[in-house]
Amino acid sequence: MVGRGISAELNNVTLNIGTPSEQGNRGIARDSVPADLISRLAVVKAVTPDMDVNAIGGSVNIVTQSAFDRPEGFAYATVAGFYDSFSEKTTPNGSVTFGRVLDSDGRFGVVAGLSYSLKDFKSQTVNQRSWDEVNGNWLPVYQHLYDIERERIGANLALQFRPNEDHELALRLNHNEFSDAEDRQSVRYEYVRGSLTNQTPTSGENSGGRGNRQFRDDDQTGTIDAVAIKGSHRITGGDLKLSWQAGLSRGERDVGKRNDWEFRSGGNAFPNSSELDGDLVMITPDSDDYYDPASFPPRRARNSHRPGA
Repeated sequence: MVGRGISAELNNVTLNIGTPSEQGNRGIARDSVPADLISRLAVVKAVTPDMDVNAIGGSVNIVTQSAFDRPEGFAYATVAGFYDSFSEKTTPNGSVTFGRVLDSDGRFGVVAGLSYSLKDFKSQTVNQRSWDEVNGNWLPVYQHLYDIERERIGANLALQFRPNEDHELALRLNHNEFSDAEDRQSVRYEYVRGSLTNQTPTSGENSGGRGNRQFRDDDQTGTIDAVAIKGSHRITGGDLKLSWQAGLSRGERDVGKRNDWEFRSGGNAFPNSSELDGDLVMITPDSDDYYDPASFPPRRARNSHRPGA
C-alpha cells in the first residue's frame, strides 16, 4: 500500500493501534497477519494529532474482531487446500473464529481466533541478466528451480467489558508467526555451451552444457506478539469522548545462518536440446548422465550469518 505515490515503507502500519516494528520499518510485515483474523482496515492519508508522526505516506491500522460488532454471536471455520501444479503438491490452510456476548445484559464479550496456512511449491526463474545473444537470437543461459515452504500461524484473543453504552474496556492478545523456508535445491544449467546447431528462434541443439546443483538452507521467521488494554468513555452527557490505550508489542525477524553446498559438472558434460516456445523453458539433456549424482563432483561449501532484526 502506497500513499501519494511514495514508497510503501513510509506508511505506518499498526495492529489495533499498537506498532510492533521490525527491521527498522514503520510497522509490521503485512504477510505476518492472517486475513482470516481481520475485521477491517482503517486507512488515514493525513494523520491526526493523536496518531504517530512517522506516518509520512499515511497510516493503516489492522483491526481484529469485536464481540460487540455482532452481539448475537458468531462462529465460522474454513478448510481449504493449496495445489501447486508445478510441484504437484497439495498443502492445507484453514481457520476457526468464535465470538459472542457472554451474559444476558450484554456487558461481557469474548473473541478467539486461530488461523493456519502452509504452502509448499516450486518456482522456475530466469534471471534477466543471464540472457545471451547466440547467432542472432537471445537465449536464457541459466535457469533456476526453487523448492519453497511458507507457513503462517495466527491467533488472537479479545476479552471485552461494556457496562453501558458510554464505557468500554478491552484486553487484546495477538500472536502471529510467518516462516519462509528455502531449503532449496537449485538447478542451474548452462546449456548454451559448445556449438549450436539446428537453431530456430525457439529451439536448438547444443554440443555441450554444464550443470550446477546447489542446496541452500535458508530459513527465516517473522514473529509479532502484542498485548493491549484499551478504554473508551463518553463523559459530560456524551459531548466528549476519552479514549486511551496501553500495551506492549514485539516484532522480530530471525534470519539466522545460511548454508550453501555446490556441486558442478565439467564444462561440456551434457549435450542438449532446447525449446523456448511454451510457458516454460524446456531443456532436455541428451544423456542420462545428467541425472547421475556422480556427474556433479563437490565444488565448494559456504555459510554466512545474518543477524535477525
